Amino acid sequence: MKHYFLLFTYIFLSTLLYGQINQSKPVIICGKILNYSELKNRETIGLTYSSNVHMLNSISEVSDIDNQGYFKFSFVRNMPQDVLIDFLTTFNIFVSPGDSIYFEFLASKNRVDIYDSIKFYGNGVCNNTIISNFNKFYFKNIPSFDLIKRQQTNLSPQQYTLFLDSISKSFVQYSEKLLTDNSVSDTAITWINTAIKMHYMSGLADYPENHRKYNYLKKGEWFVDDDFFNPLINCDVNEMMLFNTDFTGIFVNRYHHKCITYLNQKHLFQKGKGEFKKEGKSEVFITNSLAISFGFNSEYKQAEKEIKSILKFTRENIIRQLIIREYYSENIDHNGFDTYFNENRREVFDKYVTNSLINQQFFDYYTPVKNNSINELANQRELESSSLTDIINKHKGKAIYIDCWGTWCAPCLSEMPYSNLLIEKYKSEDIVFVFICMDSPEDQWKATIDKRNLKGEHYWLNIDKSNKIRADYNISGIPYYFLIDKTGQICNKGNNLKPSQSETTGQIEKLLSID
Repeated sequence: MKHYFLLFTYIFLSTLLYGQINQSKPVIICGKILNYSELKNRETIGLTYSSNVHMLNSISEVSDIDNQGYFKFSFVRNMPQDVLIDFLTTFNIFVSPGDSIYFEFLASKNRVDIYDSIKFYGNGVCNNTIISNFNKFYFKNIPSFDLIKRQQTNLSPQQYTLFLDSISKSFVQYSEKLLTDNSVSDTAITWINTAIKMHYMSGLADYPENHRKYNYLKKGEWFVDDDFFNPLINCDVNEMMLFNTDFTGIFVNRYHHKCITYLNQKHLFQKGKGEFKKEGKSEVFITNSLAISFGFNSEYKQAEKEIKSILKFTRENIIRQLIIREYYSENIDHNGFDTYFNENRREVFDKYVTNSLINQQFFDYYTPVKNNSINELANQRELESSSLTDIINKHKGKAIYIDCWGTWCAPCLSEMPYSNLLIEKYKSEDIVFVFICMDSPEDQWKATIDKRNLKGEHYWLNIDKSNKIRADYNISGIPYYFLIDKTGQICNKGNNLKPSQSETTGQIEKLLSID
């Protein structure tokens, strides 16, 4: 596989890299949907950018679209990176701190059509034009899900590797021509090379578990050889690959939860017991620190196993640091910053996450959580019971829209910008927007409301009350929504009443029209 990437030699001066990162500056993205007049019931467009903490912690923005199809986003970035535009489907553009970008496109559910029509103006024209041309070829030629499933089911590990090689070779051949025919920056070269490499690596990570599942094999009945994962474990990485969110998000997550988990399960199964062999110095350090943090209980044992697995099955330092950061972030999101990130856990984090950019992004994201966790706003309180009756009685004569969500729930968080748009749209109407946070740490609840600037009335449920409200109202998963009329009757509920859906707006309008 390695020879496919010889075109892209990684020789970058540190001044080039650090001249582009750790300088937070505003980014302005404006654009026009050229065929907007042909579309109905589409009033907003979304944008998502990475928090660079872990895959699920992306940050979403929403912009209104005027009647001519124009929209605008403004946000702050501290490094060049792709962002995701969401309208009918998703597609990415590349931004750098301080950019002011304008682009036009024909909206379509087909990404190839979008990349074929898109035109850029202002900053970043060269990078975005090259990356868009590559993305058009990529999405036009990437195998379908059905083909990949068929190959993962039927091919041996060696055959599947050759299958991935053939796909990557076609991408590289196209990119060679694209980069030869155009004047291209090092940033664009790295981004494209990373995209090709991450497609290959993610395919490898997916294969073993999917092959077992698709062939109905029991766990422990079939394993790939350890060297199957060598391209991942020996992957050459440099810091400019952080500019591609497929690397910082999808690849890191799959390496962590597919490759490491698989190898760890295989080794434990073959040994017949859940222990590691004789510990090295680094593993002893991990054991001692985590023992102090957790005590010798099941929670400690799980954390020890996770950290040891990361150290055991990662050789590349940047990847190792990104995975450890992801592990900490996932636990903080479920347990709260103050609860989880104590002095001893930080000792482990600081020992292994030493890259200044990777480390700083973590603290930039979570320090506000810690600082804001003690804030108590007038519209934030713990719900006295698990019943909606108190909320309904409080707002007699008004319609009520209730959103049940969790701080760890990515679909919940992605809907929040749309919630704010609804609240603004109906601010003078007889409707109240209520948010009930479930199964989440209290400090994370308050910090998320603050970070997302979520308006409305907010309540928090502890674990017992969360379980009871789930049972009482048959809440099978979140986000979950209730629409209550002015008489206090629940007229609709379920996962389908998302604030981003035009059907939800229609139901609200109908409720408000009834006296």
